[in-house]
Amino acid sequence: MKTLTEHEKGILENCVNKTFRNIADQEYISARLLYKSKLFLQLLWMAAQSIEKYLKAILIYNEISVTQSNHHEHSDLYKMIIDSIKDIKFDFPDDVINFIKYLDEQGQNRYFSTPYVIQTNFLTQLDKTVWYIRRYCDNYRKTENGKSIFKEEIKRIQHQNLIDHPNQFKLYKGYLEQVMEDEIYEHRKILIWKNSYYYKKYRRLNISDDNNEIIEIPPIDIDPDHFDLISKYIFFPRTIKPHFQKYNGKKCAPIITPL
Repeated sequence: MKTLTEHEKGILENCVNKTFRNIADQEYISARLLYKSKLFLQLLWMAAQSIEKYLKAILIYNEISVTQSNHHEHSDLYKMIIDSIKDIKFDFPDDVINFIKYLDEQGQNRYFSTPYVIQTNFLTQLDKTVWYIRRYCDNYRKTENGKSIFKEEIKRIQHQNLIDHPNQFKLYKGYLEQVMEDEIYEHRKILIWKNSYYYKKYRRLNISDDNNEIIEIPPIDIDPDHFDLISKYIFFPRTIKPHFQKYNGKKCAPIITPL
C-alpha cells in the first residue's frame, strides 16, 4: 500500500475520528447505561461493539486496512495490532487482554442462545480496558513543522504518571472529553458514574462498588429436549448444535467457556 500524503492522512484521520472513535465512545457510554439498568445481555453486545471499534481505529490510525472483513473477532484484531505495529510497545495489562478475550466469547450472544456471564467487577474492568486501548486511538504519526512527534507522543501516553492518574489523559477533540467537560450532555452522568478513569477528580473505587458474578441460562439450555422443535424455527450457531445432540433428552449443563 502506497504511503499517504499529509493531506490524505488528514482526510483519513477525520473519518476515523467520527466513524470509529466517536461511535465507540458513544457505545461505551451506552454500555455503562445498560449496566446501570441491569440489561446485561445488551450490555455485553454494546461493550463488545465499542471495543471492536477502538481496536479497528488503532489499526487505521496506523494506516493498516481493516477492509478484508466487516467483522473481526477482538482477539484477531488485537493480534493484528501487535503483529503489524512493531514500533509501538503496547502496554496492555493482562487483565485488559483477558477482558478483550472475554468480550469475544460473551459479546456475540445477541439472541440469548447460550448462557452469559457478567464477570465480577465488570464495570471497573470495562472502564479500565477502554482507557488503556483508547489512548492509542489517535494519529500519532503526524508531523509538526515537518518533524515527527511519534516517539514523544507514545512516550507521553505511556508515562507512569498517566497510568497512576488516568483522569489526566485527554484525547484532542475526543467525544468523551467533550462530554466530561460540558454538563449540557445528559449522558455525562452515566459516563462519570462510578468511573475512576473518566472523571475530573480521580477516585479509586472499592471492590464493593462493582458487581458480583452474574450468570443467566437461556430456556433452551434448561430444557434441551426441546431443541429439535425450536431449531426448526430459530437458527443456532454451529457450535451449539453438537452440545444439544450430546445432551438431548437429558438435563443440560450450561455452555460456558472458562474465562
